[in-house]
Amino acid sequence: MKKLSDKAGELFMVGYAGTDPTAASELIRRHHVGGIILFSRNVKDAAHTWAVCKKLQELRREVSDTPLFIAIDQEGGCVARITEGVTVFPGNMALGATGSESFTRGAGRVMAGELARLGINVNFAPVLDISSNPRNPGVGARSFSSDPALVARLSSAMIRAMQEDGLCATAKHFPGLGEAKVDSHDELPVVDAAVEIMEGREFLPFYSAIEAGVAFIMTAHCAYPRLDRSGAPATLSEPILTGLLRKRMGFKGIVITDCLEMAGVEKTFTPAQSALKAAAAGANILLICHTREKQVAAIEALARSIEADPAFESAIGSSLEVISSAKNRLTGRGDAASPEFGREKNLSESIAVEATTIVRNEGPLIPLKLASSETLAVIVPGFEALTKVEENAEPQGVLVGEIKQRHPRLEYHTVAVNPTPDEMLACSVTCRSADVILILTYNLHQYPAQRDLVHALLALGKPSIVAAVRDPYDLGFIPQARACVATYSFRECSLKALVRVLFGESEARGKLPVKLG
Repeated sequence: MKKLSDKAGELFMVGYAGTDPTAASELIRRHHVGGIILFSRNVKDAAHTWAVCKKLQELRREVSDTPLFIAIDQEGGCVARITEGVTVFPGNMALGATGSESFTRGAGRVMAGELARLGINVNFAPVLDISSNPRNPGVGARSFSSDPALVARLSSAMIRAMQEDGLCATAKHFPGLGEAKVDSHDELPVVDAAVEIMEGREFLPFYSAIEAGVAFIMTAHCAYPRLDRSGAPATLSEPILTGLLRKRMGFKGIVITDCLEMAGVEKTFTPAQSALKAAAAGANILLICHTREKQVAAIEALARSIEADPAFESAIGSSLEVISSAKNRLTGRGDAASPEFGREKNLSESIAVEATTIVRNEGPLIPLKLASSETLAVIVPGFEALTKVEENAEPQGVLVGEIKQRHPRLEYHTVAVNPTPDEMLACSVTCRSADVILILTYNLHQYPAQRDLVHALLALGKPSIVAAVRDPYDLGFIPQARACVATYSFRECSLKALVRVLFGESEARGKLPVKLG
């Protein structure tokens, strides 16, 4: 019989480099890791993802009768690891703008069905953080809303839909990151909210998720002094993970840490140190996404601690039971045959249209009424990753192509999210000779030069429409804009929906799910 210390690897979920899954061979065969997380660096498209998952489970079967957890962050919107061969939805805030449980269930069901058929059995979604702080750099449109009740209603609908298809959904980031002022990928945030306030705000969606039977809850690398006076991040806090989440809120599923290589914890502790502290605090699975040496050091440190401390051994035994129980319920659908499914584009595009929100429309300027001789100038910021959790952006060519089909007289510029003086000058020259201007913003509220560019273009006095294609908070910084639209997403479905609304082919029925301030 194996000693419990030999099973330390089962408590770890790890990432690896490159598109060849045999790169994880040593971690699976020698260190017996219990889970693998996939990123865009590992998968090219749907067919390749299926082959990767199949190979990973084959490696696992060489050393264990139970499967790997294979996880991915497929939230939709700005966080989607696979974008080729699957349906990419516009994301949580777009769903919040529809207010529709039916759309939310549909998106959850399609995402789960496609992922399960690819061999993925855990989705690190949905985000349950409340978008209560417009200046939060890490949440924004990943959240459903600034309204806790709406977040609770839609997130629980998505969780139920995802788990109907055998996938494990994940509620994140406990106990709530919405009020954070910095991104935990870069440093440790502190949320100093009173417990009474958090009960009716941050905790509400998690109570609903637990009632919905969510399989995983992911911890936040964030300190909550009113919940744990020591100042420890929730990931490493026994009062938060055991006292609050387990005992008070009654969660019986799997508690997984966010990545222990994130600066929010690694600036203070090595991943090995954090792994020990998190396991002692009540975490069941320890996530280390990137560095092989740090992964191995953490596994070996946990094994030594199990050997040395009988009390710690007992806690680890409880985690292994929770993990084993969850794995026994997995369906294993992705191991049967190569996936054959079409994109559910109609659903994603329907959601995107229903989400599109006209915030202001003086004139009205929408729908556009352009004479064939008139020129439309379009200014588009680069749709790049703004935070470390993001990977795949959408080509701006989708927007330009859709507009040209309807109005060929088009001039456009693509600029950086924080445009240079030369870019700003070029945009001004183009827009001076245009008849109508369409300006897209991409988190303008976080980029002063982008904000300056928009103000300068609006000052030209031309008929202008501003479309926020990520966080809608941008529109609160440009009160002089006569026509404003929010799409909550820059994905293909959202850009197509925007064009349909601008040219009067679809009605924008979305409602702002946040307060612009």
